[in-house]
Amino acid sequence: MSWLIEANFEIAWRLLIDTGLPLRDKAVAWADLQSLRSAYGDDLERLIDFLVAPHGFWGHSAQATVAQEVAQAASEARKKARVG
Repeated sequence: MSWLIEANFEIAWRLLIDTGLPLRDKAVAWADLQSLRSAYGDDLERLIDFLVAPHGFWGHSAQATVAQEVAQAASEARKKARVG
């Protein structure tokens, strides 16, 4: 499942509103984000799989969970490689 769901957009939108930045129309911004994401999203996910990085990796901060996710993804990739 993609992280790009309206509920996640809504969270980010509220955070942006709290900054006091001038924002475009919310519906237009949501449509534009979906369009932009569709232009590169699938390729990015394939690259993440190729690099054995956890999905959503490029959106993570440097939390300890990243190391765990990388280790798990590497383990799964090694298992897949053994199977063929």
